[in-house]
Amino acid sequence: MDAFQNFLEMGNYGSYVWPSYGLSAFIMIWLVMSTLRRLRAREQELARRQGEFPSRRSSSPDTSGDPASS
Repeated sequence: MDAFQNFLEMGNYGSYVWPSYGLSAFIMIWLVMSTLRRLRAREQELARRQGEFPSRRSSSPDTSGDPASS
């Protein structure tokens, strides 16, 4: 148990190290959650905008006879 206590104290720097680890972990978790939230919002916006316009594929001319398309 004494070794674990020494580990937590980290040579009397534990009061600086552990809050730094905690703050870093909190920031990284917040960044991941924020990024995923923004990604979902952008995907929903894209799906909404794509639904506003008819598909261009169905109205494109047939280029099967065009030598440039092969």
